[in-house]
Amino acid sequence: MKTILFTLVILATISSCVKDIKYDPGAIPEWAGLPTLSADSGIQLHIEPFPIPANFEREIFLRKDLNNGEEIYVNKIRSLCRPGTHHFVLSALFATDNFPLPEPDLMIDQNNMDGTFNLLSQVNRDFILFESQNADYALSLPAGYAIRMPANMKLLTNSHYFNKTDKVRFGEVYCNLYTFPKNQVQQVLENGVLGNKDFTLPPNATTTIVTQELFDKTTQIILMTPHYHRRGQSFTVQIVGGPNNGQTILESFDYQHATVGYFTSSPLILQPGEGLKTIVTYKNEGGSPVKYGFTSEDEMNYLFYYYFQP
Repeated sequence: MKTILFTLVILATISSCVKDIKYDPGAIPEWAGLPTLSADSGIQLHIEPFPIPANFEREIFLRKDLNNGEEIYVNKIRSLCRPGTHHFVLSALFATDNFPLPEPDLMIDQNNMDGTFNLLSQVNRDFILFESQNADYALSLPAGYAIRMPANMKLLTNSHYFNKTDKVRFGEVYCNLYTFPKNQVQQVLENGVLGNKDFTLPPNATTTIVTQELFDKTTQIILMTPHYHRRGQSFTVQIVGGPNNGQTILESFDYQHATVGYFTSSPLILQPGEGLKTIVTYKNEGGSPVKYGFTSEDEMNYLFYYYFQP
């Protein structure tokens, strides 16, 4: 099975971007966020309020350390974002010789104020733990399933906001990680992704992109969720190979409220040589081609899933 990946080029120190955003801190609207968690029930992450200029979109990254002295197990993750969010993503973070870790809680902007990539810094992020395009979303795993987080876990939070108004707005995110007793964990889940970056949407056209992955081991999938942008008309997931070849197991028609596929009563079991296929249809009504990219004017094509291989 493909290694779950995501080495991203990220993009800038806060001083290069925020210094140009003028706003009144007293103008930040009150917002309740999520209740805090007790030490024995979980860990709360918080991205403090940050400004999004008028007619601009802003995507930021922050390192968050869990400061967990021993490994923990999480079976529920809930995020709550101020209005205007495009997505919130939580990833494992690691360092290499070429990509040192950023400082904790240092806000890193992906784009310069002119919308271009800010290439002043680079950060590595590994597998994605959690992703949501909903302002309020909870991922709840079935009883006995959990995600393992090693001791001294370092995470990368990624918040992306649009502001189509003529006034400064504000982003803010709470994310609660609910822990689960180790002695009650029956199965630790891995995180997988089926993605496609190599596509172009011609202007004034409807285009369908098909991507598939076959597994070389028996694979049991518990949950899956798609990620795409506003030109996506439909996102369909089918089984490839075996007796259920061509069976549709998930359909999503709204990129802002993407359908989540839960296999809670029993896992989706795929045998060696079987796999998953995504069929994503886009409608580009503009006069220019659209490619894969990180802004709201670009497109994406990802299926994230939680699985285990007995």
